[in-house]
Amino acid sequence: MRMLIISLLISMVILPAGATVQAAEKKAQSPEDIKAAMAEEIIRGGNEVYNCSMGLSSDKEVVECLERVLDVNIQRDRDTAPFLAGAYFTAFSRLTASNASQGVKEKWLKTCFKRISEIEQGIGYTDKELAELTQNLSALPEITKMRLREERK
Repeated sequence: MRMLIISLLISMVILPAGATVQAAEKKAQSPEDIKAAMAEEIIRGGNEVYNCSMGLSSDKEVVECLERVLDVNIQRDRDTAPFLAGAYFTAFSRLTASNASQGVKEKWLKTCFKRISEIEQGIGYTDKELAELTQNLSALPEITKMRLREERK
């Protein structure tokens, strides 16, 4: 009985202390820490699509690669918004350089562009920042053209 009472008392002291430590750790994250963690996720997303699409030349293959990367990360619950931004931005870049199949390239450039635009609003990154982090500066002219078309609508 004495052991039970001691166990209860210990758990009553340790559990709240643990929760306090976790709350303090969450509060301790500075905006710079959050931005750095997001940058790492953007890079991870970009790298996964880049590695998967290395050597591919057709838009269909690039799209299949993107879908595989997304599926794996969704299944593992690792599809954070910054990860998706990096993945879609790199896929967009790879699609701009791929050989076009009827209806595939244009559709998927629009899809990637739309997803990039939605995610950027939520995470606070610009096209230029995504291009720099994913090392896809060559995609900026095409994204800029698409942004201008969107503004004219």
